[in-house]
Amino acid sequence: MEIRKIASALFIAAIIGLPIITMAAPPKQPPTGLSWDSLVAFVTGTLYTIGEAIIIVMLIIAAVMFMTAAGNPERVAAARQTVLYVIVGIVLLLIAASIFGVISSWIGVSTAS
Repeated sequence: MEIRKIASALFIAAIIGLPIITMAAPPKQPPTGLSWDSLVAFVTGTLYTIGEAIIIVMLIIAAVMFMTAAGNPERVAAARQTVLYVIVGIVLLLIAASIFGVISSWIGVSTAS
């Protein structure tokens, strides 16, 4: 019962503390100029940030699934499957970033922000 209280307290603290972490980062402003390079860099940077956030949230969900499995083989298998999905997501995000980098260098678009 104590573990459940501690896990609940940590979960609530994480939910309350998440906006503080989010507010610490300066907001990205949309590009003021209409250059193609700045627009592409802004959109790809935003998409990568969203992908990274989804990966972090899914890792937290997988960790909670492992902690609450309590030795149940089905729940442990589901948590391992979630971790596998997170790893696949990381690989796909890295592949997408590298493919986009190659294509943008071929067409001459600078993605440096």
